[in-house]
Amino acid sequence: VTDSHSAVSAAFRRFCARPNNVNVQLVVDSPPSLQKRLVERQIDLAIFGFVPRLSNLRYQNLYAETSTLFCGQGHPLFDVSEDDLSLDVLRDYAFASRSYWCNQDLERIGMCKSTASVEQVEAQLILVLSGAYLAYLPTHYAQTWVDKGLLRPLLPDKTSYAVRFTMATRKGVRTTPTLKAFIQDLYTSVGGHREERAESFELPALASWQPRRQAKDHVVALN
Repeated sequence: VTDSHSAVSAAFRRFCARPNNVNVQLVVDSPPSLQKRLVERQIDLAIFGFVPRLSNLRYQNLYAETSTLFCGQGHPLFDVSEDDLSLDVLRDYAFASRSYWCNQDLERIGMCKSTASVEQVEAQLILVLSGAYLAYLPTHYAQTWVDKGLLRPLLPDKTSYAVRFTMATRKGVRTTPTLKAFIQDLYTSVGGHREERAESFELPALASWQPRRQAKDHVVALN
């Protein structure tokens, strides 16, 4: 929601402007859970950040967001001068990691293990705001609390990195015209130049006039 580059809202705006009677279900969950739901055919499409890829899913890069290491007000490092900070200093403090990142966030600052793990970024934010943990947060997501003086980025020039967000769909399954239309709207919204954009997808006439009780469910899931 706080990422101006995600363009997911813009994709829904384009999609809903098409004549249709589609019943959209939007799910927010962790990347591993979203992949599991895709494989089990509970959802049609998922968008998430880093996660180990599965061979039976198709992935397409969409955009990237910046993550930076943060501490919260009350943390021993919150008021320390930037000149007195170093990666060695950061390693001495408790760290909250994302369980599905396979320790990649830890490795970026040379830590061996975390002292807390979470599935969602909201839980990670709670731990950082406690003043007891360091953690990586999306820069756009943390900015509200930075502006309030509740969070502080730590050595952003050294700790920041880009997290690529990906769209995933099932392999070996026919893509419905409805899903193709949404994918086209998503690509258009992120400014991507993908193969699918060469074709103009239109919803079938049935989707425009069928009774509401027969509307086809299409599930989009986000991390």
